[in-house]
Formats: sequence, C-alpha cells, structure tokens
Amino acid sequence: MSLRIAAPTYIFRDRMPQEMERILDDLAGIGYEGVELAGFFGHSPEAVQKALSNSGLVPAGNNVPIYELMKDPAGAVAIHKKLGFYSLTAGGLRDEHLPGGERYAETLEWMEELGTLCREAGIRFLYHNHWKEVKWRSEGLPLLNLLLRDLDPSLLSLQPDLGWMQIGGADPLAYLACYRDRCPMIHVKDFYAADIEKIGDPFDLNGKRGGTERGNFEFRPTGYGISDIPAQIPAIRACRPDWIVTCHDNSYERDRLEDLKLCYAYLSRLLTISDVGDSCEREA
Repeated sequence: MSLRIAAPTYIFRDRMPQEMERILDDLAGIGYEGVELAGFFGHSPEAVQKALSNSGLVPAGNNVPIYELMKDPAGAVAIHKKLGFYSLTAGGLRDEHLPGGERYAETLEWMEELGTLCREAGIRFLYHNHWKEVKWRSEGLPLLNLLLRDLDPSLLSLQPDLGWMQIGGADPLAYLACYRDRCPMIHVKDFYAADIEKIGDPFDLNGKRGGTERGNFEFRPTGYGISDIPAQIPAIRACRPDWIVTCHDNSYERDRLEDLKLCYAYLSRLLTISDVGDSCEREA
C-alpha cells in the first residue's frame, strides 16, 4: 500500500505570513504530495486556496487550536470544505478542558459539535496529542484514552503524534494497535534525548535545546533521532492512514527546508523498502 507523505508548516510558523507561496512551492519541489497547515497564518481563504493550487499540494489537513475553531464552528468547517481539506485537526487543550478538568464537559460538547459538522461536510475531525495527554492520568487512564473513550469514533478520530507519545513516556506502537481504525493521519516526529524522563515540557524551552538538566533534548528530522521509525512502519501501515506527516517542530540554527528534505528522503525511502518487502512476502 502506497502511503502519501504530507509536509508540516508549523516549522515555518514565523515565515508563513510573508512567504506562504514560496514555502509551499519549495515543499512541493522536495516531493511532498500534500501539506498540513497550522492555521491560515493571517491569509484569507482565497489566498490559501490560490497558493495551494499553484503549488500542486493537496490540502491534507489544518491543525488549529480548538479555541480558534469554536469562535465560529460552522464557519470554520464550511471554509475547509470549500477549500477541499481532507481533515481538520484540533489540539492544544488547556488543563481545565482535559479529562478530569473542571471544564471537560464543555470540551466534549465542543468536540461533538465540531465532529458532527465535519461529518456532515465529509471532513475527518481529528485530535492531535502532545506529551501531557499520554503522561497525565485520570481514573487510572491516560487523558488521551479517556477523551477517545468519551467521544463517538464517527465524530472524532486520532491524529497520533508518535514523537510526543514517546516524550510523554508512552508506547506509540501500543496506541497505533489500540486505535488502528481511528488514525487516518499520523505524525512521525523524531527527537533526541539522553534521558527522556528529564525532558519535561519542551514548550518551556521556548524553541531552545534542553541542557543536561533536561536530558539534552532537541527536535530532529525524521530518522535522525532516537525514535525507532522502521519499527513503527508496520504498525502505521496496519492503520491504513491516508496521510503520514513528517512532523518537525524546530530546526534551531539549521535550515528548515533542508531538514524537511532529510525528513522526506528518509521516510520515502523507508516506505519504498517496506513496499518491496510487502511485495516479496505476497509473492512468496
């Protein structure tokens, strides 16, 4: 099964407002088939549609904080349907809106409303995890498990970020197996840490590498960190996702486009080898 690879735009979050068309063209030039936005970066829907059309990239998804989406849920879904987006992803829940929080019931209402609107529009509604949804627990279970338990699968799917799962101390293979039929878009993120237990919350680092006290943490291009990406591929394939995103958050002093070239080259090659292996097994 050939899997399509989408590029992230979050890594260009400071440049997308001024350089959207150039960046999308560059990503298409690398070989990416699709792109996942992180909002519209101040651009109008018409400008986004034009840039996507000119680049030839498929609008695989848009990852937007749920608080932005809830300002006008129906309007947000209608715009994404008009632009041809495959999925709409929410994330970034504040502590009080996570399972066990005092406003969790409100979160479920939001998710149900957005999920229903997306289903009616033919768009997949996804939830993107970070580290704390798998690290923190309530009722003896990780918060991510509770959120997925409490919402109908027809309304909410999971966009598993495998790197964030590892940072949170979870086993990404276990999540892929458990939610095999609920993962239409998967983030393959890589990183380095001498000691994962010392990382803490990477957002506290404000875009800097972690020192010794934080396990020497840093984000890295896909295939260049400590994540066992080859071991993840069979589990990813079993989910039959429509898209894999070479999720990458920060290049530090390195060139971001060069990092995404490394991501694409590594993952596309790995998938090609995996395709050959699957073919040989079927012929045998």
